[in-house]
Amino acid sequence: MELKDILTLMDRFDASQCAHLKFKTEGSSIELKKKETCTPVELTPLPSREPAGLAPTEDHAEDITGGLTINAPLVGTFYHAPSPGEAPFITVGKTIEAGKPIGLIEAMKMMNEVNAPFDCVIEEILIEDGHLSPYDAPLVRVREV
Repeated sequence: MELKDILTLMDRFDASQCAHLKFKTEGSSIELKKKETCTPVELTPLPSREPAGLAPTEDHAEDITGGLTINAPLVGTFYHAPSPGEAPFITVGKTIEAGKPIGLIEAMKMMNEVNAPFDCVIEEILIEDGHLSPYDAPLVRVREV
């Protein structure tokens, strides 16, 4: 590896949510670690504003007031499925176990799983597949099981 490749790798690793990286090629290897781990997904009450990508309507606003949401841990494009053409991670009414993925967020060409923090039932998907999600934006409304 050349120095510029190592520096590029370090920059991308530093900007990522990863805490540990091992990279091996013929004749060389590099291992990078961060002291801090990824920010955990936090649950917050659903804000009174409309989620990104949805047109505001009075009926919809009444439907989503209150309840728990799983929010985006970083800015990026949210995907419902592991890859195009595959079944989505979640559907409305599906029960998800703690630690299982609800979707992926692509940030800086890296895919990051968004996992359920506890056992829950998906009540509403608040962001469309392939849409940009701001930091801490609600992705799904859930009911704890």
